[in-house]
Amino acid sequence: MSLPSCALTFIKNILCGNSVLRSTFRTFLNSQILLAEGEIALISSQIARLDILNIVTNLEIQTLKAVQNKIQSDLNVLGVPMAANASCPTISVFLAQAQGGAAAKKLAALQNLIYTLNRRQYVANALTAEQKQLQSYVATAQEFLNNIDSVCNP
Repeated sequence: MSLPSCALTFIKNILCGNSVLRSTFRTFLNSQILLAEGEIALISSQIARLDILNIVTNLEIQTLKAVQNKIQSDLNVLGVPMAANASCPTISVFLAQAQGGAAAKKLAALQNLIYTLNRRQYVANALTAEQKQLQSYVATAQEFLNNIDSVCNP
């Protein structure tokens, strides 16, 4: 990456001729670099945290799907015989539980987990984009500092 000619002109015409401005600008850029690197570190930890949460959420989703599939599979096999014996209170409770609100609640929980996962992934993508932008800024600022040395002290 190279700085545009206007930046090199600024260094040559403004900073090289004034040691106070050059020193102040160096301090300014170094402070900006430190601040951006701190933000990059914070964003990195946020992304890592989101990744961990997404891994756990994916495990929960897979577990719920497996349980739901197992229940449905069992109902496919046992539904007719259980329905035929629904006069037995115990069988009736088992059948009602399997067919009733429990499955709907599991489905709602699954949909909620998927929504949460997607939302976290969106946030992680936005944070990654911000992190890349800050890394580019740091690289440009560092190159500017390097050019101050090479242009003013050939």
